[in-house]
Amino acid sequence: MLEQNLNLVRKIVWSYVKSNEGLEFDDLFSEACLAVLENQHRYNPEKGKKTTFTYHIVTNHLNNLLKQKVENPVDNEVIEDLLTDNEPSPEQAIIAQERWEETHKSLSPEAQMIYEILADGDLYLPIDKPKKCKGIIIEHLRQMGWSWSQIWNSFSELKMTANQS
Repeated sequence: MLEQNLNLVRKIVWSYVKSNEGLEFDDLFSEACLAVLENQHRYNPEKGKKTTFTYHIVTNHLNNLLKQKVENPVDNEVIEDLLTDNEPSPEQAIIAQERWEETHKSLSPEAQMIYEILADGDLYLPIDKPKKCKGIIIEHLRQMGWSWSQIWNSFSELKMTANQS
């Protein structure tokens, strides 16, 4: 289906690039092609032509991408700070340490214990799989004799504290 409608996809993408400053043709074109490939199984010839289906798939996908870009604008300053290897100044390091100590003291003993377990590094946590990490931590706490309510209350406290920071 994609090969048959490649010119249509190209034309739609060009219209988006021309009307929206800062968009790259290659990026949008690859996104549009992926959208067609991912949705080609949904095509029903009884409902319309392939070109109409392709047009709607591509425009809907590109509109969703643009909407996400507007809702979640990229902060170039934050990205630049992450990409550069700037060490914090001694003053910034002291302030960060003081904030951490205040936050740590404000936690319940159970939440502090969870932090200590994580800081020790004795548990292997696959950081690219957050749900699995949570499961590993819960299993470890259950082996230590923690009740479900202790675990959930401590997780809630840690989550709330992290959101406030």
